Amino acid sequence: MDKYEVWAMVACMTLITFLTRGFFLLIAHHAVIPQRVQRALRYAPAAALAAIIVPDLVLGAGGTLNIGLDNHRLITAIVTSLCFVVRRGVIQLMLIGMLAYTALRFWA
Repeated sequence: MDKYEVWAMVACMTLITFLTRGFFLLIAHHAVIPQRVQRALRYAPAAALAAIIVPDLVLGAGGTLNIGLDNHRLITAIVTSLCFVVRRGVIQLMLIGMLAYTALRFWA
């Protein structure tokens, strides 16, 4: 692939990215989003985060489901979540999570 093909590919990908992401900004003043959809979209970031994190917590080696006591990541997530509900401190959350995970790895 020569340098012109690379630059053409970069230009095409830039155009495609601009069109797909900018399309909604270009028509935003014409589109009317119902109130019900706006309320539902508030949960999108939490749903996306859960979709990324949960498989990492519950899947073991080889993609098998592992929700037992030998799954240190899942136990750490549960302990950390409970501590966050009680304390509400982000720095404390990180410290407790790292301490719980380290303790489970060394002593379990």
